[in-house]
Amino acid sequence: MPEKQIRVVVVDDHAIMREGLVLLLEDESDIAVVGAAESGQGAIAAIQEHNPDIALVDIAMDDMSGLEVTRRVLARQPDTKIIIVTMHEEKAFFLEALEAGAAGYFLKGSDSRELIETIHTVYNGGCYLSPTMTDGLTNPAIKPDDTTSV
Repeated sequence: MPEKQIRVVVVDDHAIMREGLVLLLEDESDIAVVGAAESGQGAIAAIQEHNPDIALVDIAMDDMSGLEVTRRVLARQPDTKIIIVTMHEEKAFFLEALEAGAAGYFLKGSDSRELIETIHTVYNGGCYLSPTMTDGLTNPAIKPDDTTSV
């Protein structure tokens, strides 16, 4: 077992996604899942209780968006790193996540090994942005005209 484990809270309103992420992460010897939640309010409570290094937070939940969870958590616990885990590829969501202070934006359609690498990158002080999302930031032909908000 590694000297220090990365403490993670998993937040997703879909049970199968949440449980799948927990099972995936439990296979990693240097990652410890210390809590899980299915709602925004539950996320805030679990993060406050467990004080994780990283929280994987779904962007769209019934009671509160993952973006609002990010804002509230970082206002109280700025050392917790938030990685948004989402299916939303809209630029507006991505930009709003960055503005809220998320340290990562990970698309659910990505490979599971990429998620583990994302967690390590963010834990070690880096920022992870899904390559699909960053293409729009560097391509001048893509304009920020999507004003979708969560």
